[in-house]
Amino acid sequence: MNEEPRLVHQTITAETGARVENVFQASITLIQNITHGIHPYFPDYGSRIGSFIEHLSGSRNSIGFWGREEDLRTLDNWLNSPSAPPYLLLAAPAGRGKSALLVQWLIRLLKRDPELPIVFVPVSLRYDTASRAVFFAALAAQLAYLFREQIPTGLIQNPDALQEKVSEYLRQPPPKGRLLIILDGLDEATDWEIGPYLFCPSPPEGLRVVVSARYLAGESGPEGWLNRLGWENYRVLDLKPLTREGVAEALRSIPPPLDELGRRAEIVNELYHLSEEGEPLLVRLYLDALSKKVNELREKSGAAVSLRPEDLHSLIPDLKSYFEQWLDDQYKQWRERGEGEPLNKPNVVEVLNLLAAALAPLTRWDLEDIGGLKSLELKDAIRFLKRLVIGDGEKQGYTFSHPGLRRYFWENLSPNERDRLEKRFLGWGLGWVQRLCRGEATLREISPHLPYLVHALGNHLERSNAKPEDWLYLVDKTWAEAIKTLTNSYELFIRDVERAWRASSRVNRERIERDEPPSYLGAEIRCALVKASLARKYQK
Repeated sequence: MNEEPRLVHQTITAETGARVENVFQASITLIQNITHGIHPYFPDYGSRIGSFIEHLSGSRNSIGFWGREEDLRTLDNWLNSPSAPPYLLLAAPAGRGKSALLVQWLIRLLKRDPELPIVFVPVSLRYDTASRAVFFAALAAQLAYLFREQIPTGLIQNPDALQEKVSEYLRQPPPKGRLLIILDGLDEATDWEIGPYLFCPSPPEGLRVVVSARYLAGESGPEGWLNRLGWENYRVLDLKPLTREGVAEALRSIPPPLDELGRRAEIVNELYHLSEEGEPLLVRLYLDALSKKVNELREKSGAAVSLRPEDLHSLIPDLKSYFEQWLDDQYKQWRERGEGEPLNKPNVVEVLNLLAAALAPLTRWDLEDIGGLKSLELKDAIRFLKRLVIGDGEKQGYTFSHPGLRRYFWENLSPNERDRLEKRFLGWGLGWVQRLCRGEATLREISPHLPYLVHALGNHLERSNAKPEDWLYLVDKTWAEAIKTLTNSYELFIRDVERAWRASSRVNRERIERDEPPSYLGAEIRCALVKASLARKYQK
């Protein structure tokens, strides 16, 4: 290594170290501020919350927080606006970064306004703060400290009394005329549930409360949490995936020379696509995989510039470790709620496997039809899976709360299990299409399943490398009209016709290369004629 690269390497190391040190100091300040009132009564609880903050602040790694400046501004504007509602719900599916956003916001607030009274209680299975006893103890202790009061000795081990004390504090004018309370991750609560009992319909002036939670099964939006909270005057912040610029910012946060990748549009676009269009968890896991190459690339001049978009496909994000930890947390919640081992229940396993095999959200009618489940059996299974699954099964079909979960459960199945599930979906879907096209089922009868069949059946055929004769079931005028009824367009029908043509053409070419007659020549011609007919219809 010559002298100039060594100096660059030393500068890089110094800059990265300084950034990590700054984050570390900011997290220490936040931890001290938040836990100061907890330690005298519940030192162990304070340490758990401190560990949570330290982890979410990013103080133990060099990859920073990125892509959320607009959301941070939204939180700032809500807090600073005198006319804003007193309550804010931060809602999103799992893995969107709700907790990280709130911790980073707290760090920013304390730097800008160190006199702002803040209370922060994370409800976390991993950090053992999800029980009623810990939640109300930590909340009451912080409030007592800010109100310059002592918690009576007789209340310390009494969650009912602490809950009542918290309610009293939330109805008093806040200290210094203002108070920000952040309750993070209420969906992880074990032996209790939040309710209107905690919040005043007309809170005192200066009080602001943020609650964060993930959407649960049976819900298609924030209404479920708003009903639980009993809020009437509120704002909802729905945390979206990262934009392309957010993904670019994430890439630029990696230590050099890989940070240059964030300035290359083709690399940013490829990572955006691979991460399911900016899902923060997947972006971070891809960055972790990419960062492992830093040492080997650092020795090569211009290594970052030479990376091609297709090279990202060789990276393997560590979904397994993440979701195994997540499932450990879920098992803990099941045990603490006395729900046993739901993944040993046949109906729960059936629903889990069907969702893993699905290529679009499934309605309750789809699940009942494919799985042969009764309505109450499905409802019971979804109840156990409510933190892993989102949707209400009607307006919004059921799907995993994070796209990586579907991949994780699918890849954990054996090849034989995947093959059997694929055949079940194809038999079910093609069966409905055939009955419709033969006049054995009406459009009204198929309509509960039409959204899934239209959007996903062709993808199942493609994933299974289906034969041309299976594709040709979709090349039918009756099916085309059914698609148009649902989507007001023939576009998705044309896409399936093109895939049927490709499947037929591929088999024909293979047979010709073997000096055999093309067995699907008629199918190729049929697909071409259908496409031409629809093209003329569009032109008219």
